[in-house]
Amino acid sequence: MPLGHVAVVSDVVTDREVIVNHANWHRNKVSLKMGVKDVSKNNDWTLVRVESHPGRYGSFYPVNGFIYPKVGE
Repeated sequence: MPLGHVAVVSDVVTDREVIVNHANWHRNKVSLKMGVKDVSKNNDWTLVRVESHPGRYGSFYPVNGFIYPKVGE
């Protein structure tokens, strides 16, 4: 995304669904408590669908990576 995008996982629903807070999903706005579902073939979070409106998931998007907390934090 040309303007940049960052998301922070705020809750883990299942091993294939999380809740995120993220910036610039909607231009120049912060979106809170949006669902993200892993739709990748290998269950590795390389392809996801994002909740665009409550209960409605949009297109398929590739994921470029995650930053994980240190073990024990």
